[in-house]
Amino acid sequence: MDEMGGSSLLTPFQLSSQPTHRILHGGNMKINKKMKEQLFVILPITLIIIIGFSLMPQATASTRVYQLLSDYQDERNGGDGWLRIMTFNPLSDSVQVKTFSPWLNQYQTDENSQFAFTFDLNGTIPFTLIVLPDTQYYSKSYPEIYVNQTKWIVEQETSLNIIFVQHLGDIVDRFDNIIQWHNSLDAMNILKNSNIPYGVLPGNHDFVTWESNTRSYYYQFYGPSAFNNYPYYQGSYNNDNFNNYEFIDFDGNKLMFLNLQYSPTAAICDWAYYVAQENSDRQIILSTHEFVGAVGRTSIGEKIWNSVVVPNANHLQIVLCGHFNGEYTFQLNTMSAPREYMRVDTVNI
Repeated sequence: MDEMGGSSLLTPFQLSSQPTHRILHGGNMKINKKMKEQLFVILPITLIIIIGFSLMPQATASTRVYQLLSDYQDERNGGDGWLRIMTFNPLSDSVQVKTFSPWLNQYQTDENSQFAFTFDLNGTIPFTLIVLPDTQYYSKSYPEIYVNQTKWIVEQETSLNIIFVQHLGDIVDRFDNIIQWHNSLDAMNILKNSNIPYGVLPGNHDFVTWESNTRSYYYQFYGPSAFNNYPYYQGSYNNDNFNNYEFIDFDGNKLMFLNLQYSPTAAICDWAYYVAQENSDRQIILSTHEFVGAVGRTSIGEKIWNSVVVPNANHLQIVLCGHFNGEYTFQLNTMSAPREYMRVDTVNI
């Protein structure tokens, strides 16, 4: 049985491979939130028409998807303030990735901490995405490092042209420790008070499965009410902000930040699939807490890969994650231990 109390559901991607079933979707027609939440009750008939008469597009060619793992929680002081700077350069159609610690005022300089990859962009003005990996130990024991990170982001907003900040989950170490949640909010409110857009998602330390999401401290501190007044915020699955998405438009680039909780259910993945399909005119950056580890994609990552990433790979080509201690890279199927892990896969549809 699934979460909705019915039998197990096929994903839309699985349905598309079955000749006797089709899901039709209404081109440019808007699907409201209530409909999205009910889209996944599939009736046992040959043809299912939701709205309109156009088939959902799928990825149609080989596409590179960049999967980046960043996690520094086992460094000194719960991570020593390391974060990721991703600079998008339209003139070279590339993304430059650097690892920097405002706390140490220091860059990592090895080839796995400073690298670039190709990415199609519009316009002429470079812009920056800042990635905040697991902050759990800052919230627990080193709140001054967390505050230092977000203050530095505010100070660099103009010089780096920062358009968005993405948190990768494990905001706190203990889901039930309200002091840690307050410490995290003190840091994140520095961004909010400076009107810097940011996105969050819960890691495995941020919630428990046996409690209603709306009873959690994550919901209390980072639920929809924290974001509803900001035009970049587009909404969430189940209206609890555990899984959410944001729009950022800059210099001809239409971006969507799609955030999924730790170990999303099949229903959540279906929701993410539809949200991505509805916004095929945007370049999507997907963030989730667990996706890849030291030996490649985890079982959780594979579920997201198959149900959300692959069928949307025409416009979803960057996946960000944290969760695992340490950082890894792969070279000809051998594992070394530099600071970050970047996996590049080609999707053939």
